[in-house]
Amino acid sequence: MPRACVQPPGPIRRLSHVGAVTHRNRLADLARALAAGDGVAHAADLVAASSRGTLRRAVADGVVVAVGGGVYADPEVMRARVVGTAGGRSWARWDEEPPRGHLLSLRRDAAIAGGLDAALALRSAARRHDWPILREPERVEVAVPAFRHVRHDRTALATIHRRDLSDDERRDGVTSPLRTVLDCAAALPVREALAVADSALRAGDVGPIELREAADVYRGRNVAQARSVARMANALAENPFESALRAVLTGVEELSLDLQFTPPGGGSMRFDLADVGRGIAFEADGYEFHGTRSDFLKGCRRTLGSMTRGWVIAPCTFDMATGDVEWLRDCAREIAGWRPPDFMNHLGRVDPDRPRTTTR
Repeated sequence: MPRACVQPPGPIRRLSHVGAVTHRNRLADLARALAAGDGVAHAADLVAASSRGTLRRAVADGVVVAVGGGVYADPEVMRARVVGTAGGRSWARWDEEPPRGHLLSLRRDAAIAGGLDAALALRSAARRHDWPILREPERVEVAVPAFRHVRHDRTALATIHRRDLSDDERRDGVTSPLRTVLDCAAALPVREALAVADSALRAGDVGPIELREAADVYRGRNVAQARSVARMANALAENPFESALRAVLTGVEELSLDLQFTPPGGGSMRFDLADVGRGIAFEADGYEFHGTRSDFLKGCRRTLGSMTRGWVIAPCTFDMATGDVEWLRDCAREIAGWRPPDFMNHLGRVDPDRPRTTTR
């Protein structure tokens, strides 16, 4: 047989096979390093676990996504996106674990903030602190120091806010709980801002006195709104939906509302918001509370039982609480006009000297 037809020596094929195995092993090491960071890692950690060539090839093959600033992420993390209304999800009722999609989106937020060498801020920071919020931001909200230049092509996934960040905030990649509440109180619509503040108090991450004192010395834009939100904030709110409803009804001067009021003789009955003197209760009714026939019947029995005790029940949906503010306030004023402020006191149905949990 002519020499030109001789097959290449076997050892060359074995070396190629060894190279492929080595690459697969290094890729597996890279994947483990990425998983150890919950799907987000810095280049130095991935290279240390594998090699620069393995990382470059992983990015080219779509196994890893280069976020920027030396940060890399699992593609599943970068695909995660939670946009809509947190108040409509059952986990926003405080007592349930968030779904997988929400957890993935938190990792995505962290990856984007890390790629910008920024700290999560506003609603994205509230999410990072595990506080239910009323509405998810369309893009990740981050804070960078005022002097920092951020390239335009690096801002496609984030909304940039200029802030003076503490060393702890820069290290942790998120604004502090108190800073987050104050930033939201000044920058967001009141309904969203109050939902964040209520959540922070409910979680115990910020104290009510601490918040009010910080708001009193707060300096910046929308100071009056920030202080108003701090005064209204209350840990008794059960979810962002209820916070939004309270933010709307607090603007009705005719009403004097208590939170989470249990009427005398009502057993386990409790009203979300109640003008106790007038005997008028406003209930934040969402689908998750009446999702089955049994729940629906229970809600109807509760309403009828309340009416037999002299109460007027005004059910409010999520869309009402987050929609036309003036329409809902006009309805509340009309209902308030049905009865004098001491109507229930004259009936002997409530104690006029009871402890109050007011909205103002």
